[in-house]
Amino acid sequence: ALVQNSQMFTASGLTPNTTYSFQVAAVNSDDDDDGNYSSPLEINTVPPTIDVVSNVKVDVLNETAVTVMWDAVQSDEVSKYTVYYSQSSRRKRQNAGSRDFPADATSGVIGGLVAGVEYQFQVTVTLLFNGVEFEGNRS
Repeated sequence: ALVQNSQMFTASGLTPNTTYSFQVAAVNSDDDDDGNYSSPLEINTVPPTIDVVSNVKVDVLNETAVTVMWDAVQSDEVSKYTVYYSQSSRRKRQNAGSRDFPADATSGVIGGLVAGVEYQFQVTVTLLFNGVEFEGNRS
């Protein structure tokens, strides 16, 4: 981008957690550059700050299904919520799966669970910046 008579340039709309390379060249009044560019300067944008989904609750619907509820994360960049569920046992925790829910959801039904088995449920939020998804930590 051409910035006339300036020693400062602000780049906006950048994607978090991304490396950008900038170079500077002198341009005359005819919009011709002299072909001499500065050495590239690489800048890394910081990862986005993503809130942990809070107030996760589970209501039993029947022997094999539950409703998982959570508080919405306040961000215009929310693209989805993911509910992770795993079987809990005294010896080890077995991964059972996950299910995605739309950005405007604050609850979702998880079915197909094994009757009589205890499960752990965690929820994450995924934010979308310039087409790149960033998933937060599990609740």
